[in-house]
Amino acid sequence: MRKAIEEANAFERICSVPAERDELLKYLTASSQQAAILILTDDKALSRLRTDVKEAKNALMSLTQGGHPVVYAVAVKPNWFEDWAHYISYWEMGIRIDLQCRHDVAPERILAKVNYPNNTDREFLPTWCRTWDDAVALASVDRTQGEDPVE
Repeated sequence: MRKAIEEANAFERICSVPAERDELLKYLTASSQQAAILILTDDKALSRLRTDVKEAKNALMSLTQGGHPVVYAVAVKPNWFEDWAHYISYWEMGIRIDLQCRHDVAPERILAKVNYPNNTDREFLPTWCRTWDDAVALASVDRTQGEDPVE
């Protein structure tokens, strides 16, 4: 849910901040994404989509209000996932890609649960963490010292 809320916020920025929209249009033009370009240049359609996204985001936020990050350690079998090299290659390029598990994870496969992992607050991943190098920097930060790798 946290990621859906973050993506909704990003979409709202695209709709309301001209520089954000221009940057996305440049990328889409370079990659020949004509359908997306048509939507981004149609203010009425974009306004309708923004309203829908904002309503969905607000519904999700009401469900997660007062919550906090939780990470589960799960025992899986290697054949539950496709080729690991596929995922790692995307992560190293800084492209977010979800693991596609071919099986439901049964409750008895849960080994541990951590609330507020790595001394994080409810935001968990900072907004600057967008590439593999950022994730490596995040992992190397000593949270007890309060360092911020962005500085």
